[in-house]
Amino acid sequence: MPGFLFHQNNKVTCPHAGEVKVNSPGQARVMVSGLLVAGAGFQNEVIGCSLPQGPCVKVKWANLATRVKVSGQPVVLYEPAAGVGNGATESSSPGPPQGAGVQPRVRGL
Repeated sequence: MPGFLFHQNNKVTCPHAGEVKVNSPGQARVMVSGLLVAGAGFQNEVIGCSLPQGPCVKVKWANLATRVKVSGQPVVLYEPAAGVGNGATESSSPGPPQGAGVQPRVRGL
């Protein structure tokens, strides 16, 4: 599924309004809008999830590029037109991440 290249400063939240932070983009070579693109091995965490019975800790992304790779690893793609990301949070109540402010310049397959 095509989508925009996910980079380290995308504005994404968990379904309970916690902010998804990209700790390490997993690669240090390719940038879009001056920010590192998230490769398949990138690390992320959710900060401020309000779910009391088991807050979201991180997001497991499912939409990886099949044609765009960095150092042999696929990049993470995000399709904001769908309103939600292709992945799920790891918590007691998993759900798709919500995006706003994803870079609209570079798309991949």
